[in-house]
Amino acid sequence: MCTYITAVLPSSAFTTAFAAVVAAHRLSFEPCNNPHVQRQLKVNERYTTATGYMCDCGSPWFDAAVEAPRAPRNVDGEVAKLLAKQSPDGKRGRKLRAADPSPNAVARYRAQAPDWLAFLERALAVRGVLYIGLVAHSYSGNAELDEITLQARARHLVEELRDGTLLTLEHDVIHEFRVVDHARRVW
Repeated sequence: MCTYITAVLPSSAFTTAFAAVVAAHRLSFEPCNNPHVQRQLKVNERYTTATGYMCDCGSPWFDAAVEAPRAPRNVDGEVAKLLAKQSPDGKRGRKLRAADPSPNAVARYRAQAPDWLAFLERALAVRGVLYIGLVAHSYSGNAELDEITLQARARHLVEELRDGTLLTLEHDVIHEFRVVDHARRVW
């Protein structure tokens, strides 16, 4: 099973200006014709791919294991236990230590988000793009054939990404990213 990120957007978003932003960020908002998902959307919404990759596993937004690596002190304890339990070569312990992220891992993984952050900020500035909903699902097959039951809709401000308060997102939830329209006092 692989995680794949798809998107839900209002039909009004699909303009030449939006396509230019998508192309500039090397994303791929192409139609994803999944009838199971389409039945769960609003009438004026479209379901699309988001990244165009075959697999989005390891995304810092949708993979809790990536976003919250083990603290080095916990790994040191695990390595010591493994070394004590096995042969002198300590193969498994060395493997675990090698897989341990550095103390700066969270910052490194968050650094991947600015591409999404920059995309969302630019795309949401385009007329007609009221929100961009991102959905992650662990697919057992084809994105257009899997029977997906969306669990909820969650609204997020792009500012939550900028200030780092939004970390890992749940799978099978439409995460609507918006900006605050201070003039109209809406988001």
